Amino acid sequence: MREIPIRKLALVVGNEMAGGPAPSPFLASELPQLTGSYVSIMEGLLAEGGRARPQRATRAGFGYIAGAVLLTLRQRASEGDAASGRAIEASIRLVRLAVAHGMDPLTLLTVSRAFATAQLDPGPALHPALATALTKSLRLG
Repeated sequence: MREIPIRKLALVVGNEMAGGPAPSPFLASELPQLTGSYVSIMEGLLAEGGRARPQRATRAGFGYIAGAVLLTLRQRASEGDAASGRAIEASIRLVRLAVAHGMDPLTLLTVSRAFATAQLDPGPALHPALATALTKSLRLG
């Protein structure tokens, strides 16, 4: 896969997902190779959620990419790869920081889905924040 900015890749993936539940098989098969960029992917997802008008396709794309890469990291960590375990821990710390700074409900849900895809626990900060945000949204909606 040629080098393209992570945000642009997220937009491409998100736009492809608009036509179905997942991007093309070729693109999906290339995503696990982005494990070295995982912190950038999480930062991009959290930054997109923090924008005044986040793009739905970009956020969805970041979420899909994050889930695919987290799954690869979990598999590698279970095989003894310490660097993958550290990347997972770094992503959990990023989530904790983002929750502390008031992440919006859709981004909380997207992050939660990414961790669920990888069958990983995102840490204790995400679940209560998601429940609070969804309860607030239901009251306002």
